[in-house]
Amino acid sequence: MEVDYEKFAALIERLEKSAKRSPQGYKLRVLGLTVLGFSYIYLILAILLGLVGGLIWYSIFTGRVNAGEVKLFIILIPLALIILRSLWVRFEQPEGRVLLRSEVPELYAEVDRMARELKAPRVDSIIVDEQFNAAMLQHPRLGMFGWHKNILIVGLPYMMASTPEEFRSTIAHELGHLSGGDSRFSGWVYRVVKTWGTIVGKLEEKNQFGTGLFKKFFNKFYPYYSAYTFVLRRANEYSADRASVQLAGAEVTVSSLYKVHVLGAYLSEVFWPKQYRAAQRVSEPPRIYVSLERFLQEGLPERTVRQWGQAALAERTGLTDTHPSLSDRLQAIQQSSEAPHVPSWEPLSGSTAAEYFLGSLYKVLLEEVDNRWIAQIATSWQERHHEYAPVRAEHEELKQELQQQGKLSFEQGRRYAHTTELLYGGEEALPLLERINEEYVDQIEPLQEEGRIRLQYLDEGGIHLLERVMKLDMFRTNQMCRWIYNYLVHMGRYEEADSYAERAMDWMEENKDAIEERTHLTFQDNTYIHHGLSEQELKDTREKLASIPIIQEAYLVQKKLEHFPDQYGVYLYGVVVDVPQEAAGQEAEWLSEFTDKCAEELDLPGAYVYMIDYATYHGVIEQMKSIPGSYIYHVSHIGEQEVG
Repeated sequence: MEVDYEKFAALIERLEKSAKRSPQGYKLRVLGLTVLGFSYIYLILAILLGLVGGLIWYSIFTGRVNAGEVKLFIILIPLALIILRSLWVRFEQPEGRVLLRSEVPELYAEVDRMARELKAPRVDSIIVDEQFNAAMLQHPRLGMFGWHKNILIVGLPYMMASTPEEFRSTIAHELGHLSGGDSRFSGWVYRVVKTWGTIVGKLEEKNQFGTGLFKKFFNKFYPYYSAYTFVLRRANEYSADRASVQLAGAEVTVSSLYKVHVLGAYLSEVFWPKQYRAAQRVSEPPRIYVSLERFLQEGLPERTVRQWGQAALAERTGLTDTHPSLSDRLQAIQQSSEAPHVPSWEPLSGSTAAEYFLGSLYKVLLEEVDNRWIAQIATSWQERHHEYAPVRAEHEELKQELQQQGKLSFEQGRRYAHTTELLYGGEEALPLLERINEEYVDQIEPLQEEGRIRLQYLDEGGIHLLERVMKLDMFRTNQMCRWIYNYLVHMGRYEEADSYAERAMDWMEENKDAIEERTHLTFQDNTYIHHGLSEQELKDTREKLASIPIIQEAYLVQKKLEHFPDQYGVYLYGVVVDVPQEAAGQEAEWLSEFTDKCAEELDLPGAYVYMIDYATYHGVIEQMKSIPGSYIYHVSHIGEQEVG
């Protein structure tokens, strides 16, 4: 089902204002919409079942079944089954290890105590998984008839990174989704949305006669209802944060939220990719959760925390997730419209939440998740390790060359940096690229790679490097602007980001004109100017022209460009050719093929090189002669520095 994003956003903005003005009135409207939706479903279902029952009664009463009745059965029964099956929504059992009460009695006791204090329903089961988060699920044992099983999911990595107090704050938030009338109502609404989402999905899968009755209704109703409930579910996130503050205090709640966003993003974008990259170096998967434990004990450098914290606080509340942004949540907790106060980032000291609540089971679970991960990834790990064998071989060869010679050539150094990034990551490649760019100034490829990696690790210095790349090579403008734009958006600098987006769009427009003037030659007055080649370039050009004896004379000019005149010049060569006898009668075709081939294969100076012959374009070449310095070659002057 396609939804107009702009209309959806405008509707949510309007509904959020309405919900703030009258929370109870808004809930009543959501309830009314829910009743309307179910009334339509049950009305159609009742009609379908009534028709089926009527057909059965009629067949029994008359003692016969005709073809028309069979066709109606074929249409009505599948439609009724679609609705009945959709109403019985199946919730898959979440992945992870179920923790028994007998295994972790202290954890269950703490969760039970918090549930009582928040007047939330009792948690029936706790599952530990590998996510850096926590979640609360309600699974209806009887489908649409309820009797919910409350399942708390806790991520082992999050427990490893949190203090017991921060972990309590997170659990209080999850329990807050179930506590109080508002939260229970929101939970019910969530299940209704899931039910209708299932119905809509089933109807879109089926394309049989009769489903149009529902599609037309739901195509209008479902997006509207989703917007109404979206606002309610987002408000429930703020309510759950208040529950967290109630049990754990504002300071701990802020610290917990900040850690989830900052450390969670760093693990996702830096730590885990680095662990998976090890497949390119070592043949056997490591115990990455043991590595995670060691990493968390060491902690993040202050500069890294500051950079990733700035990025986390810069995120805006959007429409892809009912969770508000970190900044909005911290402002609500701190009850301030000013920029939120950022908590201090203290290294872990004392027991972690995993050690405190899991006890001796913690190390068992750590080994279990590592074993499970190794078993799942073993095959793909071996395949990737084999795939990168040539990269490892090249890297080792370059490394030995560096050790023996003490220095690598420019191209060797660039390849060494590239293979280092592939095998070890950008952080290890960065010093190598820095040295290359210090020694070889304004080389596009290493400048681009250093700039890209710096932005990847949230180092603003990458912008300056990519600006230099754009100055050196205009055709990289679009990609460089995209990288800078993504970095600035990530850091919340939206106005600056928009300027780069506009710059990329403007460049693409001008680039079309630039390509047009470089690929279409005209021969009007004042179109061409002096070629501008150096003496060495002229010498090399003459030697290349001399390699083809039938070229008698050559003239060279440069096209005067309007768009990006300092880059990717257009050079026009006019040549006088001694046409061989075998081309007699087909001189024009032969000359055209000959000049095209020379322009492509002689590797003459210039980004865009064209060559024309005197016999066909004598008028143009006569114009070229009038430009000072255009006469660059004569067969009788081979080896001389100047011609004419």
